[in-house]
Amino acid sequence: TVSKSYFRLVLPLAATPDNLVLRAMAETRAAVLEKGPGVASRAPILAARLSKRIPVAAGLGGGSSDAAAAIDAALALWDATLTSEEATAVAASLGSDVPFFLAHGPALVTGGGEFVEPLPLIQGEPPAVLLVTPGAAISTTAVFAAFDAGTLPLRSVRPTSPEGSATTTLAVSDNLAAAMRSGLAAPELVELAPDLARANDLLAAAQSVAPWLEGFGTALEDLLGRPVGQSGSGPTLWALYRSI
Repeated sequence: TVSKSYFRLVLPLAATPDNLVLRAMAETRAAVLEKGPGVASRAPILAARLSKRIPVAAGLGGGSSDAAAAIDAALALWDATLTSEEATAVAASLGSDVPFFLAHGPALVTGGGEFVEPLPLIQGEPPAVLLVTPGAAISTTAVFAAFDAGTLPLRSVRPTSPEGSATTTLAVSDNLAAAMRSGLAAPELVELAPDLARANDLLAAAQSVAPWLEGFGTALEDLLGRPVGQSGSGPTLWALYRSI
C-alpha cells in the first residue's frame, strides 16, 4: 500500500520504433484491424502522453505496465475488444512482463511470460511495502546479459536448498502461489519475507553490473532490521510490513 505518489515525470513520446507505449498502440491497432475491414474506421491513429509515477530504470516494471496500460486505453478509446488470448499475444510480443499487467492484480506468470494465472488478493488489510530506489539507475538489458552469461551468486544470495538459487526461487514462487490460492493473509505474507527476499535470480546479476548494490542492500537490511529483497532487475529494494 502506497499512501502517496513520491515521483512524477511527464515525458514526450519520441516516435522511435523502440518506444513501448507507441509499439503497444500500434500492435493493438493491428490486432483490432485483423478482425475485419469494417473496424478500420473505429481504430483511428492515437496520440499519447506518458506520465510516470515511479522511477525510471528501477526494476519496478514501469515500461511493461505502461505498455499494458496503452493496450487497455487503446481498446477503450476505440470501443474495441480482443479476447484474452489475443490481448495476451499482443502483450507478449512487446515484452515478457507485459502480459502480467493485463491481469490487473496478483498472478502467477510462467513460460516466457505468456501464461498468466490470476491469483486471489491478499485477505484482509493488505501489507505495506517500503520501496527504496537508489539514485543510480541500472540497465535491465545489462542485468539480463550478465544473467545469461552465467553470473555467479554473490555473498548476499543465500540459497536455502542444496539445489541452488534457481530451484529455490521456483519453489518459493510455487509455494507463494499455492498459499494465495488458499487465502493468504497479510501477516502470513510478511512471515514469508525472508524466503521471498532471497528468491530473485537476477540479484547476483544486478550486483555484478552494480557492485555497490550489495553493500547498499546489506546496510538497508541492518537499518530496518527486516529482510530486504530486490525488485526485478533492480536497483529498487523492498521490505514488507504488516500495515502502514
